[in-house]
Amino acid sequence: PKRVVDISPPTSTGEDVRLHECSDGEVGTYVCLSHCWGRFQPLQTTRENLHAWKANIPWAQVPQTFRDAVFVTRRLGFRFLWIDSLCIVQDDKQDWEEQAPLMWSIYSNATLTLAATRCGDCRDTLLPQLQRTVHGRSATGHPIALAARNYPLLSRAWVFQERLISRRVVHFGHDELFWECMEGTKCECSSLNPRPRGTKSTRYRAGKAPLAEKSLQEIWYELVREYTNLRLTFASDRAAALQGLAEEMRQQRKSEYTCGIWHDSLLADLAWFVSNPLARDKEWASVDEGHFPSWSWCSVNTRCNY
Repeated sequence: PKRVVDISPPTSTGEDVRLHECSDGEVGTYVCLSHCWGRFQPLQTTRENLHAWKANIPWAQVPQTFRDAVFVTRRLGFRFLWIDSLCIVQDDKQDWEEQAPLMWSIYSNATLTLAATRCGDCRDTLLPQLQRTVHGRSATGHPIALAARNYPLLSRAWVFQERLISRRVVHFGHDELFWECMEGTKCECSSLNPRPRGTKSTRYRAGKAPLAEKSLQEIWYELVREYTNLRLTFASDRAAALQGLAEEMRQQRKSEYTCGIWHDSLLADLAWFVSNPLARDKEWASVDEGHFPSWSWCSVNTRCNY
């Protein structure tokens, strides 16, 4: 990546993390963090603090999720950590336009992605709390035990491609860790299907072996169905948050791509429809009038199907 956070071991004076700007041709191994921004905006790199943070990012300002990611990354023996809000200059339109299309490459080339799956925003701890059940009594006095899992990260549209593109992911849940890679999934509670996610597995193997069951066109339709059911903070990001998956598929399909539509399946791709018939007009009105063409599913802000 253009920038990474250097998390070299702390010195005698305390924590010492800094922004490292990579030189041309510089290579190395790094870990990515996938997290929810939430209502509480995380620590951000801006044009004003960019120069200062190359020397030191004040540890007192680092939110809990980022601190835990630094701790885990160090324990795993890595020196560099990529966090979107720190490694992309957030108030620099040119830097954003350069870096956003490259995120698919950043996540796919990371050795590992740490997913803050349990965290609603970066104030939450990354580490499981080991509270597997809540005990109580029903209205009639009978004892009950309830186990509930809510994973805010998995509802976010930007995270969709981060998860699919990453080679290896460690998810941090409320009471356990679970693992996801090209070969399969594994969790501590043994309730996950151990096989790899169908879309992810087929997509990654497409260029290496004959497609066994699904065509690239069918895989794309699956991606769109899942993706359009997820949430975006900024509706205008509807195309950008899937651009990485589109770029990877473009390399396999050898076809042109425009606003969610592939040229080699143009007529079929135009046959999308809003799949939530109960949605009110205002809920799936144009995302941003004039921002996307009306013939693209990117122009509506609701779940779409084919």
